[in-house]
Amino acid sequence: MWLIVVGVVIAMSVIAGAAAYLMERAQSRHGVAKGSECGKAIATLAVFSGREDLTNAQSIVPGGPSLTDYEKWSNEIRTHAAQVTRSDLAPRAQHIAELSGQAVSVVRQIRKEPGTQLEQLQQQDAYAKLIAHMYDEAAVVLDVCHS
Repeated sequence: MWLIVVGVVIAMSVIAGAAAYLMERAQSRHGVAKGSECGKAIATLAVFSGREDLTNAQSIVPGGPSLTDYEKWSNEIRTHAAQVTRSDLAPRAQHIAELSGQAVSVVRQIRKEPGTQLEQLQQQDAYAKLIAHMYDEAAVVLDVCHS
């Protein structure tokens, strides 16, 4: 059980660092026009990373933000991602949207059946890994747009 706790703590630390990096990069658009493909992709990232309460794996247990908040967040990510059409950006934006849907499924499951403390930690770990993967995709989008 301690290994899972340590794993969740490490994953959340990595995610927090990635979030800070992503927010800094996304906010420094360096001349990226809002309506451009990069602007649309970065808008997708802003929706994803703008809700720190929803990207925090500790918040997915009962008592955290509502399931409706998670669903709205994922739907907004999907809406923005669907607007990205450039071949080197669209697959990344769409993957972020798909991962957000998977993240909502984890939240839905833990809210439906909270389970034991160990099971909650396992769900938090799974959620943290999904969020980390979303940040990995976001970093690629930013690298493409800022190069």
